Amino acid sequence: MPARITVASPEQAPSPLLLKNKIVPRSPPAARLERKTYTVREAAQVLGFGRNSMYEAIPAGRFTVIRLGLGGRKIVIPREAIEHLLEVGTDDGVA
Repeated sequence: MPARITVASPEQAPSPLLLKNKIVPRSPPAARLERKTYTVREAAQVLGFGRNSMYEAIPAGRFTVIRLGLGGRKIVIPREAIEHLLEVGTDDGVA
């Protein structure tokens, strides 16, 4: 059965959307901005390989990464690094 989307009436414009009886909040304006970085999991999905392969490729220097937070535990990958890999490719592969 296809998913039903029910949009709130105009009087309730700020209210969330209903999707299969679940409330889905509307995206704030900031969420509509173009992404500059991806998490490791998101980058793996974009590139089509596993999260563990991504974590193995990072210390090998196959990606430019940005480490955030105390101790650099949060890792994000710039969109340009992903686009570069997709354009150029790699000899040995990541996975």
